[in-house]
Amino acid sequence: MDMPQFDRYNCTDREFRSVKLYEGGKMPGETDEFYRQKSAYKTLNLLMMAGREGEYVRVCVEGQKPTGLFIRRWEDTLEALTDIFAVQCRCALSQKAAGKPLPHPLSRGDRGINFRLMEAAGGTFAFTSTTEGEVLDDFVRGKQDPHALHMSIADGVPYLDFQEFLGEDYYYTDQREILLPPMVKMACGPCRVVEHEGIGPVRHYDIRFTHVDTDFERRDEAELTAVLNDLRDAAAEGLDDLTANKENAAVLHNVMQNRRGDQILILRHRANDHSRFHWM
Repeated sequence: MDMPQFDRYNCTDREFRSVKLYEGGKMPGETDEFYRQKSAYKTLNLLMMAGREGEYVRVCVEGQKPTGLFIRRWEDTLEALTDIFAVQCRCALSQKAAGKPLPHPLSRGDRGINFRLMEAAGGTFAFTSTTEGEVLDDFVRGKQDPHALHMSIADGVPYLDFQEFLGEDYYYTDQREILLPPMVKMACGPCRVVEHEGIGPVRHYDIRFTHVDTDFERRDEAELTAVLNDLRDAAAEGLDDLTANKENAAVLHNVMQNRRGDQILILRHRANDHSRFHWM
């Protein structure tokens, strides 16, 4: 692919492609099937979710169509996740060095299942898209068990301002999207239930993202790699079967939970050890 000259945050061509893959904008001339997937972020985030409820909501209720390609090519998927996190770290440092204030306020219209997973994890479990500004009804409308999240981030939390980073290459110019990484711990205030006209009751929460979580049980990366390789084909087929047969409860029941984010454990290891990541 003939990439544009792009040196913001000393970004490599592959890092740029990884960010564009997640952002969802077109990449003219791209020949690799991996980078041509539409709405790739939906599958990438699903692979980081625990349990099966998230799959049920997204596939069986909302009709999303995640792809097993990102499991079959899990090494490329892991590199893409690593690239995005590296760019987020450099973005936060660059913005701070330039004396720019942290993006605020941040907001997100979310599903109940996503919020419960964040509660259980004590923070973000996947890359988390937010909007700079207040929560709009359009962002909660249509969500199952809608939640309105009012967010702020502490100094030192990595983030990526898509519009600032991509400039004219930013596809969704009507949004001010700020992407937070997985593994960021949070403090959450009490619930407020507010009636929204045409939507119904919406749960509102104030959330403060405080720091990257570096306290976790380590596992051998070679062991994790072996597991991912062993389960690659069966896990990818399971996700593709679910997408093709969303009304079949037996298929949903048989999707293997361990086909997912051992990748996120490797990303955690890399976040601690790799010289590309400095956010403090």
